[in-house]
Amino acid sequence: MASFLPRVGPRALNTSLRTITRPNIRPQRPSAPLLRRFLATPSDLGEQPRLRIGSTAPNFKATTTAGDIDFHEFIGDSWAILFSHPADYTPVCTTELGAFSKMKEEFDKRAHRQRRLLPFTIRSVFIIDPAKKIRLTMLYPAAVGRNTSEVLRVVDALQTGDKKGVVTPIDWQRGDDVIVPPSVSTEDAKKKFGEVREVKKYLRFTNVGE
Repeated sequence: MASFLPRVGPRALNTSLRTITRPNIRPQRPSAPLLRRFLATPSDLGEQPRLRIGSTAPNFKATTTAGDIDFHEFIGDSWAILFSHPADYTPVCTTELGAFSKMKEEFDKRAHRQRRLLPFTIRSVFIIDPAKKIRLTMLYPAAVGRNTSEVLRVVDALQTGDKKGVVTPIDWQRGDDVIVPPSVSTEDAKKKFGEVREVKKYLRFTNVGE
C-alpha cells in the first residue's frame, strides 16, 4: 500500500491510504528547529540533514493519526510519498489532500513494484523571476526525463499569482478557478474579483480568466 505522509494537513482523511497529518505529531524536543523536530538528526552535528536524490531518507518516530509509527518500519517494502504543508487549514493544501485521496487506487497499484538500481545523478530545473529570485526548483533522477508541460504550468501559476494576488490549487491550468489567499477578506475579494465561491472560510475560489 502506498504511504502518504503529509507533515501538515487540515485533517486526517478517512481512506485506506496511510495518511498522516501533523496535528497529532508530538515531537520529543519542541525547542529544536522545525525540520529537526520531525527528522532524526545527529545532535552533535548541529545541522539539518541534506535531503538529496540518492540519500537515505532519515528515520523518525512520531505519534500520528495512524498511531505511533517508526517511519522506516511504516514504509516497509513499499514505495512512499512524503509531502509537507506550511500550516493547518491552508487552502492549497486542502485541494492537494483531496486530489491525492481520489487517486488512492492508482498509487496503491504502484506501491509494490520491483525496484531497480539506477545511477542517482540529478536533472534540475530552476525557475527564476525578473528580480533574479529562484521561485521554484525541481529535481529528477537521471533515469527520468523532465516534464515540460509541468514546467510551463508552474510558470503560468507563478505569473498569475504575482499579477492577480491569488494562489493556485492542485493541478491548476490557465483559465481554471484560483484560490483567494487567507490574508484577503471575502468582502475585499468580491470587490477585487467579483464572484467568490466559499467552500470553507479558509477555502474560497474565484476566476481571473486567462
